[in-house]
Formats: sequence, C-alpha cells, structure tokens
Amino acid sequence: MEVNFFNIIKSLPIMTLGIILLLAIIFGWTDYVSLSGFRTHQVEIVNFIQSEYYLSILIFIGVYVLSTALSIPGALILTTIGGYLFGAFPGALFSLVGATVGASILFIAARGAFGELFKPKLGSSIDKMRIELTKNAFFYLLSLRLAPVFPFFVVNIAPAFLNISFSNYFFASFIGMIPGALVYALMGSGLNKTFMIEGGFDTMPDISLEFLAGFIGLAVLSLVPILLRRRKNKDCQ
Repeated sequence: MEVNFFNIIKSLPIMTLGIILLLAIIFGWTDYVSLSGFRTHQVEIVNFIQSEYYLSILIFIGVYVLSTALSIPGALILTTIGGYLFGAFPGALFSLVGATVGASILFIAARGAFGELFKPKLGSSIDKMRIELTKNAFFYLLSLRLAPVFPFFVVNIAPAFLNISFSNYFFASFIGMIPGALVYALMGSGLNKTFMIEGGFDTMPDISLEFLAGFIGLAVLSLVPILLRRRKNKDCQ
C-alpha cells in the first residue's frame, strides 16, 4: 500500500502536466502561442500590460513555463513576442526564466514514475547523447543549448535518463539559452516598426536597429554548430 502511495506521489508532476495539456487543447490556450493568435489579441494584450505591468510579467513567465513543460511548440515565437511587449532585455530575461523553470519541471517529471513513457519519443538521440554526456555533462549540455543539434524537447528531457545532476542541468540550460533569448527578444523589440498590419507584416523600409542586431545575432548563432563540428573533427584527428 505504501509503495502504491509513493508511486502516486512520484507521478504527480507528469499527471499534472498531462491534465494542463488537455485543458490547454480543450480551451484553445495553445492558440496564443503563435503569431496569428497574438495578432488577434494584440491590442487587448498591450492594453493589459499598460494597466497591469507586473501581473502581465508573471502571466507571461507562467505561459512560457507551461509551454516548455508541456513541450508545446512556440518557444522562439514566445521569446520574440516577449521582446516586442517588454523590450529586448526584459523580454529576454522573462523568457529565460520561463524556459529554464519549464525545462526543469519537465526534467523532474521525467524522473517520476511515468518517465519511461518519454523514452520511445527520444529515439536514437538518447544513445548519441549518452556518450558525450558521460565525458563532460555540463559543457556538452551547454553546447546543446547554445547550438541545438537535437530538438528542444529532446534536449529538455534526455538528460533526465542519463544520470545528469539537476544542478548541472539547471545552470547549463540557463547559461546556454541566454544568447538565443537575447537574439529573438531583440528581433521582437524591433518589430515595433515592422510589425503586422492587416494582411501580414508591414514592409516599410526603415528596419529598426534592434531588429537588425537580432537578425545578425541569429546569423552568428547559426554558425555555432558548424564551428563546434569543426573543432570536434580536429580533436578526433
């Protein structure tokens, strides 16, 4: 009887996430994690932020936490929206907090009673990661956050099955996601001059410096996997 109760306690995180995901689908909350959904409710959201700034910060972080923990696609879109709503650096910070907390919840849930349910979704990725993570868990996980070779969901959950300590996972995730958060939040903050009008994005020629800086940063980030691969090939020679 005690064993069953213990298993129930261990399974609470994943059961809670499953219930929230079901409610999100039923009530259409996932529609907000998209540019089209944001565009539809843009005026109401901006007005709410102006009247309830600190509450809106908590709501934004909460939405980010849930979307990450539930593995709902849209993290980059949320970061971009965060930059648009709150500015580049506040938006990046709020997104970073939400992403790190959400990933940590998923990590803990994967180590619960129903964690084995996630393994089939990882495929061969977990075997590829196991070799590198046993060598230097912190720096390899940091490199995966900086230059995601695997899908975001895989990087969030695979370390839970590979005996990675929570502290290594938490700090490597937080530090590794900083550049990406800054880049997409910068692009979002620059959309105040190039944002959507009826029919799509405004094509006005005056691109803001924030958007340009974010675009350049995105180009630089795209080179990181190539540089890491070259360095790895040199080490193997």
